[in-house]
Amino acid sequence: MARILVTRALPEAEETARDLSMLGFEPILAPLREFVPVCVPWPEVRPDALIATSRHAFTPPLPEMGGVRPLPIYVVGERTGEAARAAGFADVRVGGGDASALARQIIAENKTGGNFLYLAGEPRRSELEAALSDAGLCVTSQLRYRMAPIAALPDVARRAIAASTVDAVLHFSAETAKTFCDLVSSAGLANAARNLRHFCLSPAIAAVLRQAFAQTPNLGLIVAEEPTASSLLARLRAEFV
Repeated sequence: MARILVTRALPEAEETARDLSMLGFEPILAPLREFVPVCVPWPEVRPDALIATSRHAFTPPLPEMGGVRPLPIYVVGERTGEAARAAGFADVRVGGGDASALARQIIAENKTGGNFLYLAGEPRRSELEAALSDAGLCVTSQLRYRMAPIAALPDVARRAIAASTVDAVLHFSAETAKTFCDLVSSAGLANAARNLRHFCLSPAIAAVLRQAFAQTPNLGLIVAEEPTASSLLARLRAEFV
């Protein structure tokens, strides 16, 4: 049974672990980032619609939401949509699974313009906000959470990598991939990490690993065909069949 290191934050890491177990893999949970909530009041100016790219945008504590719940909210995927509905939003518009697809949907449905409130986290990439701004839409970001990197590689990951008892690592974000590279280096395990297979949600994540392990020309990088967890797990299963 292949042992797979899961580095994403909770609760997503637990969901991925369940999926891995169902596929016949042994997951090793080692979240490398911690959720830190940020609670600030809603802006006084009422937007036309809201945007969210993570379920963490709806994690308590939440500001008073009565004035915005009736508004449309665009979300990146179904799980974020479920969190939005649980928070009381009824007009939830689910995008295609990544920021680019979500931007295209928002632009297509708002050709006459509009003001959007983005329930954002840190760190984040700028593509979504840039695409909407280039299309003439006004986007105001409201920080709802931070994903803070942990200080050291979790013991379970350190022991597994050192003993060569882990077969692959799943990387779901460029930021977490960089944290992984930094922490394995600090733990003196960079050489062992080079020998693992690294499954990446996107080419941008693979680029982080390629740069970190630049001295390894045959680094085992596998990129999902689509930027979704199901696509990433499908690649994992195909590689280990």
